[in-house]
Amino acid sequence: MSANMSATDPSRTRRVSSAEAKNRFGSLLEAAVAGERVEITRYGEVRAVMVSVEDFEALSRQPARELNRLTAEFDRMLADMQSDATRSALVAAFDASPEDMGRAAVTLASRAAPAPTRG
Repeated sequence: MSANMSATDPSRTRRVSSAEAKNRFGSLLEAAVAGERVEITRYGEVRAVMVSVEDFEALSRQPARELNRLTAEFDRMLADMQSDATRSALVAAFDASPEDMGRAAVTLASRAAPAPTRG
């Protein structure tokens, strides 16, 4: 990224029409290279953004980092679910009778719910 600013810093954003961008391309390119974000509008709507290559590369890497983090978290959770204890608990849950499931539900509900107060 540029020395002190990033492409997401709103104080470093300039908005120009597509006609102005065409006529002033060189100066707008220099602004983008210096770290300013240049939004280009057409019919009043932002249609493109010009940023430095450093800002573009940094913004492009962010989704990959997040995806890698989520992949690692998923892999860890999946590995945790593959333990012998988890596998045994899952088999027991699927083999449980309706009565067993009812008792387990009541037990868990009584642990989670606060005791009723009498007025």
